Amino acid sequence: MKKWLWLGLLPLTAVAQEKPMEVIEVIGRDDSGVVLPSEESTEGLFGLAESLQDIPRAATAISGSLMEEAAINDLHDIARFAPNSFAAAGFGNPSLPTLRSQLGELYEAGMRRQAGNNGLGIPMSFNAIESIAVVKGAPPVMLGTSQRVGGFVNLQPKTARVTASDSTLKAQFGEWNQHRLQLDHNWVLEDNEQGLRISAEYVDEDSFYDYHHHRSDDILLAYKFAPNDDTQLDVSLEYYDVEWTDNAGINRPTQNLIDNNLYITGQGVQPNGSQVPGAGAVISPTGEVEIDRSTTLTDPLDTNTAETTLLHAKLQHWLNDDMVLINRTYYQYLTREGINQNSFVEIIDDAHTFENRTELHINKKTVVGVNLRVNDVLGYSQFTTEADNPIDLTGPVSNRRIPLTSEQQARLIELRPGLFVSPGSQYDIDGDGAGDFNLSDTTDSTSYQWGAFAQHELDITDKWRITGGVRADYYDVEAEDPIAPQGVEAANDTYSDWLTAVSLSTQYNWTPELTFYA
Repeated sequence: MKKWLWLGLLPLTAVAQEKPMEVIEVIGRDDSGVVLPSEESTEGLFGLAESLQDIPRAATAISGSLMEEAAINDLHDIARFAPNSFAAAGFGNPSLPTLRSQLGELYEAGMRRQAGNNGLGIPMSFNAIESIAVVKGAPPVMLGTSQRVGGFVNLQPKTARVTASDSTLKAQFGEWNQHRLQLDHNWVLEDNEQGLRISAEYVDEDSFYDYHHHRSDDILLAYKFAPNDDTQLDVSLEYYDVEWTDNAGINRPTQNLIDNNLYITGQGVQPNGSQVPGAGAVISPTGEVEIDRSTTLTDPLDTNTAETTLLHAKLQHWLNDDMVLINRTYYQYLTREGINQNSFVEIIDDAHTFENRTELHINKKTVVGVNLRVNDVLGYSQFTTEADNPIDLTGPVSNRRIPLTSEQQARLIELRPGLFVSPGSQYDIDGDGAGDFNLSDTTDSTSYQWGAFAQHELDITDKWRITGGVRADYYDVEAEDPIAPQGVEAANDTYSDWLTAVSLSTQYNWTPELTFYA
């Protein structure tokens, strides 16, 4: 359709060239609603809103209409539209994207979001999301330093509208008692000046997999204030509460399992003769049997819950026709509790993340700015006694449970009655020169990051451009053991350092349809 329209305008273009003063207005509507991928825009990634063709990266934009039509509900679904992408399913719950076989970062409104590690995190709700951009390669300097360089996914949150009030109600029902209900309503508080939007989602799903479920509530409030053509304020507040099941899939994978559903049987036996799964257990295969794909390493007594609150604010003000000032604020509060019967514990007692970034855009070619990011996390974990391979899934559910022995409990700290976690550091209590504890990821840490950046786009010719950026960040980090053994001084440490970055990109628009970049 797009090509047909372009060819149809060729004679009109020729007439316009013969009569430069003549104004030709073509009025029409493309009922197909088709937008070429290169014409999709990104917002706040490399500067102001730009089409994908104008950024020096391989990127895929997933619009709100595409999200709705394709029923995109989590990060798994981006693989259907973005080449070389994959959502690492950390126990069935993707929290980070994998791009070009490397882990990537997760951003929301251009701010790095508190997610998980190695794909292990809480399930996500896209109730508050308007569109998605999937970008390969390291983030640009404006977005800040990152831990992962495979690429990144930027989630664009919903915003209120000031031109029209409308409502949308969606309901989904599926097999395995899967239910989703979403209400989205936009109010115009004052025409072309103020708007308020609420979007609420309720999810209640059982699963094809045994003992697996997902229950969540998500609500978003968004407000827009546009007092004049030069100034606009967008604020959104999201609350998300979820209870779910970690699903590690089927253990003991073999080619025969993949091809023929044949599973190796035999409960592991520890050196002391116990059939309780644990480190050092030896598996003596007793045969192969066909296993139902719904039988996975889950347990009805597992507990996995999380709550998170996210605040986003964006203030944009045009100083003149060539300069715009943007201030972005992000805050996230997260708690999580994962207590699984296979002796895995991960508790995030409190996690606070705050970031504020100010950007000055000049002539849409140059951007300079500063930012502050604070991350404060208190968490406990215990996975040193977890052992999944000795578990025979064809046996009773009790096969999957790993109770701690008294010796193992002595090498851990009791956080709550009957719940043991690792301390945040190693200690030699008995003075024999060896550490007396098992260590995981327990810590109470706070990091401060001050950053400054500059990026400039230089047009060499009308087709060739070069984009360069520099950034410097100063980090100040302190950490301590929040649950040290009695009678010892809690371990603590501090570290500070500069981290610098330089980026250089070039692109050449060979034709309107073909662009090379590096």
